[in-house]
Amino acid sequence: MAYTLPEIQGSRKMREVLLLASVVLLAFLSFGLGRLSATDARPEVALCEATLVPIRESARTSTAVPGGTLDAPLYAGTYVGSRHGSTYHFPWCPGAKRINKENEVWFNSKQQAEDAGYRAASNCKGL
Repeated sequence: MAYTLPEIQGSRKMREVLLLASVVLLAFLSFGLGRLSATDARPEVALCEATLVPIRESARTSTAVPGGTLDAPLYAGTYVGSRHGSTYHFPWCPGAKRINKENEVWFNSKQQAEDAGYRAASNCKGL
């Protein structure tokens, strides 16, 4: 049985196929435009290396905070250990916060700490 073009164009099946094709095409176009707009919104990021200047271990600064003052060390290095311990930490790690201020030993590199006989703390992420 042969169909003529006007019969096919007006059929319900053809309208459903065209509707489905239109929805799929619209979905791909929306996705593509969304991806295109998201890539232009990202700023470029440049990484640089910080230079640390050694200072006296006893140097401290007092910072005013609500309810009193906060004694914060002026960091002499990137890693800190205890004179009586065997591990080194980042200054923000839990183990570093438990070190008494007078027992702090500061290092500028992991290699410097390891050469002094210290090892990386296991509970300090990133070491």
